[in-house]
Amino acid sequence: MDTPQRSRPLPTPERQVRTAQRIAGRQHPWSECQRCGACCRHLIVEVGHEDVAREPRIAERGILLDGHGKLKAEEWCWSLTGVLGSRVCPFLTCDNLCEIYATRPLCCAAFMPGSDLCRKVRKMDKQEGRIRNK
Repeated sequence: MDTPQRSRPLPTPERQVRTAQRIAGRQHPWSECQRCGACCRHLIVEVGHEDVAREPRIAERGILLDGHGKLKAEEWCWSLTGVLGSRVCPFLTCDNLCEIYATRPLCCAAFMPGSDLCRKVRKMDKQEGRIRNK
């Protein structure tokens, strides 16, 4: 089977990164986190074994979701919602920083500042009077 020929040369990795940043910047107006803590206050974060192995304090402060003892250990996950129902991550500090930032869960590291979900939770914070002029 013949492979199709490219109509133009493959862009350099540097150009690929610049292009991705430009496009992502259009989709997400902030290039970096505003450190408002809204995502940590309003989103329920469920993490898996890899995250707990990297950051053991998750097992201490997170809520183990084990199906009330009915799930096998391979099926466990942990919820970072602070006191169940409070919807505040137990690692959010009073100055809106992540206490475990260097070892934070992968889903937290992958959260896109300025995304639709980010704007939604920031709006919730603004309605509650937590965010001013940001």
